[in-house]
Amino acid sequence: MLNDTWAGQSIELVRENNNYYIYRKIYGSGVPYIGIIKYKAIINSEYKITFSEIISIPENIIEMYNRNEIFEIFCRNGIEIYLNGINLHINKIIE
Repeated sequence: MLNDTWAGQSIELVRENNNYYIYRKIYGSGVPYIGIIKYKAIINSEYKITFSEIISIPENIIEMYNRNEIFEIFCRNGIEIYLNGINLHINKIIE
């Protein structure tokens, strides 16, 4: 779960057939969620997954989130998440 100025976000790695995707769900205030952005996930190694190519994005959130975002998740001694090269701080991991 990512905290932001909205009502939060979650990121989920999903396998569809032999391809991997990231589903980024953006939550809204008073509604379950605003939309889900689907990214193509690239498995770089056992500890690094990158995703920046947007496969689908709902029309209602295109203005809020541009297509130049780059997310990276590293799982080394812990989990690190980066947005456009900026390290996002993780408060807790929900299993």
